[in-house]
Amino acid sequence: MRGTSALRTTTWLLENPGYVKFRKGGEPHATSPEVVEALHETAAAHALRKAVSGGGWSLYKRFAGLVNERRPLELRDLLEPVPSFGAGPPPG
Repeated sequence: MRGTSALRTTTWLLENPGYVKFRKGGEPHATSPEVVEALHETAAAHALRKAVSGGGWSLYKRFAGLVNERRPLELRDLLEPVPSFGAGPPPG
């Protein structure tokens, strides 16, 4: 078939704006290289535990700042959870 042989030899180039995978200059991602790098630095050698207990607070603060201070990327980033029953299980 003449039409199918042409398709086999044609190279199709599709644009990649970075919707699925991070791409410099593309769409922002929740797991951008800066965030992943900060998480790796914080979690390396149990540094997260150390950071929470006071030993590496600056590493955790850097990671939390990158995550909390960026613009919303998902609809859930616009939501703020509020307690509905206070502490403990719901009554009943």
